[in-house]
Amino acid sequence: MAKKRKGEIAPGEAVGTVAAQSLGEPGTQMSTSADEKVIIKIGSEIRIVKIGEFVDSIMGKFGSKKLGRAEVYDFPRKENIFALSLNQNEKLKWKKIISCSRHKNSKKLMKIRTASGREITATDNHSFVIRADNKVTPIVGKKLNVGDRIPVMKYLPENCNTMINIEPLLPNNFITIKEENTLRSRKGFTPIPETFELNDLFGWFIGAYLSEGCATTHGEVSISNTNTKFISNLKQFAERFNLRYGEFKHNRGFSHSHDFKIRSTIFSQFILNICRTGSDKKIVPDFAYSACEEFVSGLLRGYFDGDGNVTVKRKMIRISSNSENLIDGIKLLLTRFGIFARKTKGKKQILLLIPYKYAPIFLSKIGSDIKDKKKKLKQLAKLAEGFLNNKSQDYTEMTCNFGNILYDIAKKLGYRTRYVNNFTKRQRIGITTLSHYTALFERLAKEKNANIKNEINILKRMLNADVVWDKITEISYVTPTSKYVYDFSVSGLETFTTFDGIVTHNTMRTFHYAGVAEQVPTGLPRVIEIVDARRTPKKPFMDIYIKPQYVNNKKKVAQILSEIEHTTLGMIGKIREDLASHTILIKLNEKELKARGLVIKDIKQKIKEKMSEVEIKTKKDVLYVKFKKSDAYK
Repeated sequence: MAKKRKGEIAPGEAVGTVAAQSLGEPGTQMSTSADEKVIIKIGSEIRIVKIGEFVDSIMGKFGSKKLGRAEVYDFPRKENIFALSLNQNEKLKWKKIISCSRHKNSKKLMKIRTASGREITATDNHSFVIRADNKVTPIVGKKLNVGDRIPVMKYLPENCNTMINIEPLLPNNFITIKEENTLRSRKGFTPIPETFELNDLFGWFIGAYLSEGCATTHGEVSISNTNTKFISNLKQFAERFNLRYGEFKHNRGFSHSHDFKIRSTIFSQFILNICRTGSDKKIVPDFAYSACEEFVSGLLRGYFDGDGNVTVKRKMIRISSNSENLIDGIKLLLTRFGIFARKTKGKKQILLLIPYKYAPIFLSKIGSDIKDKKKKLKQLAKLAEGFLNNKSQDYTEMTCNFGNILYDIAKKLGYRTRYVNNFTKRQRIGITTLSHYTALFERLAKEKNANIKNEINILKRMLNADVVWDKITEISYVTPTSKYVYDFSVSGLETFTTFDGIVTHNTMRTFHYAGVAEQVPTGLPRVIEIVDARRTPKKPFMDIYIKPQYVNNKKKVAQILSEIEHTTLGMIGKIREDLASHTILIKLNEKELKARGLVIKDIKQKIKEKMSEVEIKTKKDVLYVKFKKSDAYK
């Protein structure tokens, strides 16, 4: 009988590859650095964890099973631990983490950096995803090149937690006294509420602290700012929760200063534990990522009112900090509103830059309580309207590898193809520009009564993606900081998202055959799938048993793999269309040909079988497939 777990294998996984690689252990060696932070959700709470610490703690508590050099833990089905995963509609959804693994590694790790300043470190056998022919497609890391584009989160799916309990967020060794829904550190001390509502005011205070505050272990939270409205908001917060405070004006340092100090041992311990103190150590509290929009909006407004800068001349909103963790947290919170910021490292600080195209969203969803900043935000939003309404170049948000769809639509509608040839040739287009063309094509289709519904659906999927296809600007190799590397197995398309926002494809389950034995259809169900030649098997795995005399013969196993594995042109080369000359250029990968036991003659023969009305010429490792003129537009 087959054992099944619903929805945990994604279509498109290579059956032959899994079968052959299940004979050995190389496939278990594809993992991320121990220090890589990932976004997970436990129940309804979003957490930011180092993948190494998380997996180590799980295995330390529940144990693991050995698979070659790897250790694996399969989560029980009842466990509700999720990763943020990208699906084929380019939407980010919470999907269950099925398994986690670790294995020892002494080789250097591949470090990727993107144009927006995101980074990820993994083994170069780790699997990433790219956009190819309007599909999200896995690719092994060592095949990535500078200039390729990988998905980076633009939108964090909403959570709506509206309350938090203070007591679990206090230090473990901190003793409290409960009295009628309040907490106090000792008798005679002023109590604070046991629960806090995650509203705009509380969010604003947390943001203000992160930008301008510090806290001590002896019961003081201090925030410095000279703006009258800023100080007024601090007073409102303290009075709302019955917190004692004092104000101190002085001229210490280089200029006039106004310190607002809250005196409460229990409150200062709470702030220290969730936000830390010190300009290089502060973090966004984990509960903020799961909070309702009102709280997130308040936090971001409080932070930018304290530490943000709006420059109309340079057309951007920007902040800086000594804490990269804090910048990454603010960057992640901005994605709650679909704002994609760029991170850059200065000599001393980390900078976060928000392009002015997002100023209207920032103004309406976050805003500012500071008169001068609000005025500049309005000016920036006005400039952005011109950007969004005109055919402006958008280098922030881009999509890529969409094939001939723009050219094909233009041909159908009688629209001059020269206007879209450049995008088709380069295979990239800014989202703002794509939005203009989508609206134009819809209007023309209506006027001409043309049916381009399927094409428009693809364009809208590109427009409404939860990710930006960010260009790789640097690939380097670094020494690992831990003896282990780690991976997750996630249901669906099998992707998960790092704290820096990069969406990566887990390779553990694709190659960790023993860990998914219970998911493989066997016996009658599998025979039915094979005999019926179903295009999309329910579970695309197959048990392939090698005769005993060949089990240890790597060459024979490789030969078997090459004979049963499904191979497409996209797997063995890069394909480019030259529309002007009606020619398809296929640059073949010699390593892939050799690995699959193929030669160029085989490729030419197969193309001829499928496309008889073409001429094929060869120059070194490039095939030139030219259509006859009569067939060029078929």
